[in-house]
Amino acid sequence: MIKRTVIRRASVIMVMMLLSTSCSGPRSAQDWFDLTWAGLAGSDTLSFKGTTVLLKADQLQPEGSVAFSGELQNHQVLTLTADSPAKTENSNLKTAEAKSQRSLATFHLKGRRWVALSENQGMSVSQPLTRINPLAQLEEIHDTKSKTIRLESGAARGTKVLRVELAPEEAKMLLRRQLNDEMNIVLSNYSRDSQLLQLSPSARTALNREVQNLWSQRNRKMSEKLDRAEVGTVYHLTVDKRTGLPIRLTSNNKISFPGNSNLNKPETLVTDCSFK
Repeated sequence: MIKRTVIRRASVIMVMMLLSTSCSGPRSAQDWFDLTWAGLAGSDTLSFKGTTVLLKADQLQPEGSVAFSGELQNHQVLTLTADSPAKTENSNLKTAEAKSQRSLATFHLKGRRWVALSENQGMSVSQPLTRINPLAQLEEIHDTKSKTIRLESGAARGTKVLRVELAPEEAKMLLRRQLNDEMNIVLSNYSRDSQLLQLSPSARTALNREVQNLWSQRNRKMSEKLDRAEVGTVYHLTVDKRTGLPIRLTSNNKISFPGNSNLNKPETLVTDCSFK
């Protein structure tokens, strides 16, 4: 692990040196992104906080929202915490309040991918933690081959703003991979938690079979729905010109369906994250 870390940091330093010396003129949007990615890859510590909101067509209020924060330590360990807000429902002058729900996950950088080491979710939240990790988002942008990056005008003094749009087929493949990972986590969590149940061997076998069948049905339905979906993903990355490090990252992920019906309304997941 130490050898891999040393090699990775040496590679990062070489990339930053090349970027700083190879540009005789103004840096391009791709140059700025590469500089930011290299700077993050060489960072030992950082922190961030943000929000993610799920919007559905024809709805004035968000379908769900999550506030999150994260701390990177020792370059490769990320702790991510998310809180969904308390919900209030009014019906015939009666009010019911639900307490804020908290989720906690720890991620480890393996190669170029952030992998969840543990996930402790007593209650479900609106958005899985693996998908709102901004460091994972930047790695995904870097690894995506088919994308367009351009500099936006009107950036605040001392900053650059990059607009990154994934090609539709790339955005769809990324979403499919994320959802498949989340479905696998669901099954893995069940396998772990079910060990605590005091069941006879026959009852455990029957329960496992029932859960596996249900999981397979949901997984197949999700895949079929994705086959019909159109996916668009756009990021805006604000970069500190002096350090090359990120200041803010926003993402807009829209899923729509041709021949849209009431059962398949467009959904947009909007995430806004600030780095410290």
